[in-house]
Amino acid sequence: MSIERIKAPSKAEFFANFVKPQQAVILTGVMDNWPALERWSVNYFRKKYGHLTVPIQDYDIDISTDPEHYLKNQQVVDMRFEQYLDTLDDPGDSRYYMVQADFALFNDELREDLGAINYLSWSNKLRGRKYFIRMGQPRCNSFLHIDTLHNFFCQIHGRKRWGLYPQDQLKYLYIPSELRIERYSPINLAQVDDEKYPLFALAQRTEVMLNKGDVLYLPPNWGHYVDTVDFSIGVNIWWDTSYNEIKGMPNYLKRKWTGKR
Repeated sequence: MSIERIKAPSKAEFFANFVKPQQAVILTGVMDNWPALERWSVNYFRKKYGHLTVPIQDYDIDISTDPEHYLKNQQVVDMRFEQYLDTLDDPGDSRYYMVQADFALFNDELREDLGAINYLSWSNKLRGRKYFIRMGQPRCNSFLHIDTLHNFFCQIHGRKRWGLYPQDQLKYLYIPSELRIERYSPINLAQVDDEKYPLFALAQRTEVMLNKGDVLYLPPNWGHYVDTVDFSIGVNIWWDTSYNEIKGMPNYLKRKWTGKR
């Protein structure tokens, strides 16, 4: 299996060739005019947003490669952004990972650093699908898991290596699992227990490198893990098709009105 790299297809081509068949793809040329590609840096965020408080994953608490151990011991701490950014001055200090900071923590000006994703629908915007920043040094990685929404991951700075498994591979990944979060695979990729997880040897994986300016489209329920290769800043956008967005709108509005999740 290979993952195609294609330059800014039309919306019709994108939906016909990738969304409908649920096929991952790397899109190039989509972010060519995004100011963030030139503006975003440690100094830029320190100057404009250093006073804010952001959620940070503390990897020093648990550096295990075992997903079960990680899920039991993971800890997210609130930290002043400038304090976090100071840790990035030392490439050897990769203790902290800004794993998912909601754009709502910042302001409209930061959102303006991004350009348009022409493949998003009006219903996606109406539902308020959110944008998240991920920032970190090498060792800031993610375990093998799936997500249930479509994902655009936009690589603003640095590189990330993605290991991808199509939807028909989930039985080999032991997903759903019996972990606290069942969409996480129980497999320790650094030391696979072949006796406990014999089917994993049959899993078909493709590794891709996401470079500055690349956008990865990842359909729902694709197995994946992510390794940060060097200091990286990325934005991921959760979204769904118009049909599913409209179908889910009544429950979404009910939750908004009642405050219940």
